[in-house]
Amino acid sequence: MNIVICWTQMSGYMAACWRELAGLPGIRLHVLCYRDAKPSSVTAFDMSLLEGIEHTFLDDAQRHDGTLISRLVTESQPDAVMIAGWVNHAYRKLAFDFKLAKARFLFAMDTPFRGDLRQRLARWRLGPFLNRMDWVVVSGELTRTYARILGVPESRIQKGVYAYDQRLFNESLFEQRKRLPGGWPRRFLYVGRYAPEKAIDVLIDGYKRYRGLSDNPWPLECYGMGPSSALLDRQAGVTNHGFVQPADQPRIFINHGAFVLASRYEPWGVVVSEAMAAGLPVICSSACGAATSLLHSQFNGIEVAADDPDSLAQAFLWMDRHHSELDVMGRQGMAVARAYSAEMWARRVSCMCANASTR
Repeated sequence: MNIVICWTQMSGYMAACWRELAGLPGIRLHVLCYRDAKPSSVTAFDMSLLEGIEHTFLDDAQRHDGTLISRLVTESQPDAVMIAGWVNHAYRKLAFDFKLAKARFLFAMDTPFRGDLRQRLARWRLGPFLNRMDWVVVSGELTRTYARILGVPESRIQKGVYAYDQRLFNESLFEQRKRLPGGWPRRFLYVGRYAPEKAIDVLIDGYKRYRGLSDNPWPLECYGMGPSSALLDRQAGVTNHGFVQPADQPRIFINHGAFVLASRYEPWGVVVSEAMAAGLPVICSSACGAATSLLHSQFNGIEVAADDPDSLAQAFLWMDRHHSELDVMGRQGMAVARAYSAEMWARRVSCMCANASTR
């Protein structure tokens, strides 16, 4: 079966998903994705992540060239085409390309339902495109709700747009952490973009308040890059380590005791599943799509209100004061995360591609 995936920005976790899919028997995969923009980008993934996967990088002009994209896709003679989001008009046009009339289509969607008028009216604009889709793959429950509002039947909706790389994040990290000479680390970890939607301001404010409540506060170590980077500067207990490639992240996860994501807008949050797969308890805001499916307070982490530094400070303090329970919470989270591994993503997508023709 020939599958073409039309994606936007590349990431380490999506590269892992594509690699797993390409490795399945009987699958030939070709990926189109954007070439990472500039060194100042909020991400700086190594382009070699796609080595061994048949792919085409699209520069700024090429990604909007409908004729080029149509040619690249149709040359692969796809049995199935997967399109990421509706922002790229050239990708959307593929659904109506007569040369792809016999192909099955999957649409990857992560926009959560907000309930505003614009979203409700989008049904009329996007209806013909969505009607062409055999499957709509959503990130979480709020996105599933939006898909239904847009008129997609429940029978054509599947969860699981994103997944983590189980070769990097797995039980071995938990076991290594357990064997550390000093015991379970007393350090908080953040990995992600330094951007307004990630609520770096709330993260720092909540951490400051926590430090005022704890007799011996844990440090907060941050890895990433982006426009909110300056908020981390000269903050007591906070270290900004900058961006780190996916292959270097496991050693970082080993040396921390709890993960935190305070986002005010987060359609999913793959890093939550990565942290859980690595055996870390997680503090996560209710704005994160992954919290709905993965996080169970007091079982494998703590869910906090979005844009609420006091709630975040109390979660920091709870982890601090319940240090002896964190390994149990971490172990419980690993089983929850496994359903969102790249391996499972590949199995689901290949099954959808095969089943689309028999519905």
